[in-house]
Amino acid sequence: MPYNCELGQGQKLQIENQGAQTAIALINVSLGQQQSQQTSVETGVWILPPAVFRTPDALIVRIEAQNGQFFVQVQGHSLSLLNAPPSLIGATVLPLEYAGTPAVTSWQAIPPMPPMKPMPPMKPMQMQMGNMAMSMGTPSTQRYCSQCGKAIAEGDRFCSSCGHQLHWQ
Repeated sequence: MPYNCELGQGQKLQIENQGAQTAIALINVSLGQQQSQQTSVETGVWILPPAVFRTPDALIVRIEAQNGQFFVQVQGHSLSLLNAPPSLIGATVLPLEYAGTPAVTSWQAIPPMPPMKPMPPMKPMQMQMGNMAMSMGTPSTQRYCSQCGKAIAEGDRFCSSCGHQLHWQ
């Protein structure tokens, strides 16, 4: 039982009962673009068709179903289930059009991305600024203490700075 509600300015609300779930989608269409937000609420089968109300602050969708009465607020580009019935005093009832075919479609899974090709080896690069130097792509023979980070000489059994026992591999 899908229903459509034209909101104007390229916006449309689609409401559909899919078994025990009610799916509500807000669709925004502009030049060459389409965006949609969707929410789903476990309501059970509808007892009455849904109703859409325009209040000064938001749109309210009322669902009367086997599991009770549900209210979904549409504000800006977001959809949220309300915990308590809102005040609908002075609200305008918006017309709903029965669509006859499923209005809210399921999202199709995106195929997995193919594995990336390995990067080619980097060319050696060196940079020096004052007494600081950095090189990439060239193997370094300098070793550092795993405890304090100070430079150590090959063959040292203990760090001369912190005394940490060194394990060579």
